[in-house]
Amino acid sequence: MAQFTKEFFDTIGNWEAGFQNDPNDKGNYDSKKRLIGTNRGCAAQTVETWYKKTNGKDLSLVPVQDFVTIMKALTYDDAFTIGKTLFWDAINCDMFSNQSIAEIIFDWYWASFAYGTQWLQGVLKVVFNIPVKVDFFLTQDEVQLINNYTDQKMLFYVIKDERLKYVEYLIKSDPSNKKYELGWLRRIISYSFKD
Repeated sequence: MAQFTKEFFDTIGNWEAGFQNDPNDKGNYDSKKRLIGTNRGCAAQTVETWYKKTNGKDLSLVPVQDFVTIMKALTYDDAFTIGKTLFWDAINCDMFSNQSIAEIIFDWYWASFAYGTQWLQGVLKVVFNIPVKVDFFLTQDEVQLINNYTDQKMLFYVIKDERLKYVEYLIKSDPSNKKYELGWLRRIISYSFKD
């Protein structure tokens, strides 16, 4: 079964910068639409959710500078825990029989949250006739259906290709995303299938 390892998370770290607060990056805004920034790939609203869950404090109610200070102080271990608990576990990645499939699906969810997952589910349903529900998450039963698909290598490369199409869609929908294109494409292309 697949595992969320520090070795894998480090590969994501190669693509995610430290703290940044680009006003054109939607991930930098909290639930109150305040510019906070991201750190180690963790979006402002993700840190809000995690902080409330672990500390019981609603960061949308604190002054912006206090939230920014918390975001800047986010450690590697914090980001790893966030990735595992709010993303990997949320879509049952531990249940994937192929590590490569788990990693590319996790990374899509990490980078695009529900929108990427919905796109993936549409592909699984239409292209592969895997009867998943098109929603925000992958259930344990749905992961098992993906595991049961015979040609895992082909499945992986179709998912990878669909991620590239998703980038095209994001840029077409919002041309200001063009500046992120090269980084997004390099990240996706870096994934390869392993048995």
